[in-house]
Amino acid sequence: MKPDILEIFEALKEIMTVSGYETVNARAVLDTAIECTGDFFTSSEISENGSVILYHRSKNCDAKTLLIDAHIDTIGLVVTEILEGGFVRTAPAGGIDKRNLATAEIEIYGKEKVRGIFSSVPPHLAGKDNTLPDFSDMLVDTGRSYDELCKIVSVGDPCVFVGKTIGLLGDRVSTAHLDDKICCAAIISACARVGGDADCNVTVLLSSGEETTQVGAKTASFITTADGAVALDVNFAKEKGVPDYQCSKLGDGAMISRSAVTDRRMTDILVNCAKIEGVKHKVITETTGTGTNADVIEISNKGTPCAVLSVPIRYMHTPGEVFAVGDAECVSDILVCLMKNFDRLSREKETLLGVRILKGGSEI
Repeated sequence: MKPDILEIFEALKEIMTVSGYETVNARAVLDTAIECTGDFFTSSEISENGSVILYHRSKNCDAKTLLIDAHIDTIGLVVTEILEGGFVRTAPAGGIDKRNLATAEIEIYGKEKVRGIFSSVPPHLAGKDNTLPDFSDMLVDTGRSYDELCKIVSVGDPCVFVGKTIGLLGDRVSTAHLDDKICCAAIISACARVGGDADCNVTVLLSSGEETTQVGAKTASFITTADGAVALDVNFAKEKGVPDYQCSKLGDGAMISRSAVTDRRMTDILVNCAKIEGVKHKVITETTGTGTNADVIEISNKGTPCAVLSVPIRYMHTPGEVFAVGDAECVSDILVCLMKNFDRLSREKETLLGVRILKGGSEI
């Protein structure tokens, strides 16, 4: 039975990992990954910058090593000032569109968790001025007194969006922090499923700092080395303003990127894994950059050949991101096939779409 990706995601979602604050709860992330995967991982560590790194070692001492990355950090906010009347001023950690903030609910991680809501001027009082205030003027109302708030909240405390998980039509779900915890959940699910059938060493990197500095991916290549890598991240589902060649419809499966940044051979291996398993997918084009950790994995240290595998979502970087559960399951299915075949495929001399996968003794 497939591990429930949504359940794994919900467990990760409850762990505060605002970009820059990953070290606070890195142990909780590590424990969740190990709990969900049984004895798949043979060792693990937490980097100085809060990345969680888990290792599966093959019984074959000559096996190739596959790195699978997804960033565990999320966008969020940081308290910059506590004001009279129980208001809090904040600044963004990561890319946040201030148009989404009016009446958005957040949770401040102080000495205890404090709920607050961004204040908003009713249209009756706003007059004809429809311009948005500066971020620093969009205050959070906690409903507490100044003295009470000062005892439990400090400047520098992280804040997260409180996005309730809501089931929509079919397998579509709206929630916060899909970016990128849904990909972390897909990786964990795949590792739980593949078990002892992996033909390679597997290093899973739940990296820190992608939303701000990409520090986790930049430094990981000096901690661990690999023969090939796959960076997982969310990508754009089809919606207004996104070219068709850069997006995929919700429900159409996984997304695989072709780019000047990504390695062609690793990308072809992903495509073939999807084809052999009959997994729904779309190959998209992102020309000179992917906006993912692949952009730095490819060039850090001596460089690691890297491909990009994505879950399409709508309304990225908002408290109400939307995805289809089946798309995340397609990503997990491709990873399972990849881990079962990577050692052999990485040794094949064929490149591009000449990569071969054997199934049931027959060449595909």
